[in-house]
Amino acid sequence: PYKSNDPSTLQAAFMTALQKKPTGVILAGESPSTWSASVIDAYAAAGVPIIAGSTCPVEDDGTVHPGSGTCEQNPRTGKALADWVVADAGGQPVQVLMQSMPQYNVYIGFRDAFQEELTRLCPECSATVQETTLAQFGAGQIPSAFVNTLRSNPDYDYVVFDNGAWAQGFIPAMNAAGLADRVKVIGNGINGDVLSQLQAGTIAAWSANAYRLY
Repeated sequence: PYKSNDPSTLQAAFMTALQKKPTGVILAGESPSTWSASVIDAYAAAGVPIIAGSTCPVEDDGTVHPGSGTCEQNPRTGKALADWVVADAGGQPVQVLMQSMPQYNVYIGFRDAFQEELTRLCPECSATVQETTLAQFGAGQIPSAFVNTLRSNPDYDYVVFDNGAWAQGFIPAMNAAGLADRVKVIGNGINGDVLSQLQAGTIAAWSANAYRLY
């Protein structure tokens, strides 16, 4: 285990993993730019590859290799969800509130592609970004932050999340605030909670990550 907001714990986790003499080490969401050179050197000396998924850019240098969920996948999903919004709105101008966790580079790609596609198809539409942090997620503050935004701006038609985990608790928070019928909730990276909300009809649309396997 390690904490994404504390790089020293990631370095320690890397070295603990190496002591177990693995065939390879896989992790997700952590950019190689945050790893220390000593970690890379130790893995290179041991001949143990590191597979970095759900982050970008990742250059294949013989020790570190790109995994799935790189810069290519998430922008495609962002574009597809923007297409869905425009189709769902029947081509009418809408306002979108976008949750964004920029600590993870892949989600920046998702966000930017969504905004670009929405603007291309509907120049009168808008997508406002509200950034979130891992500290907010850990403290369970993301749902209340977005409910407060919706209260202060009644013109939003859609709320978009870049990962299902960050949406945890948002639907109950909206219901408690009397906002359930105000907006449609969509997003990227489905999980079990989102799936149950889709089945209940309280979430409108969500993408599932389809990773290529080799």
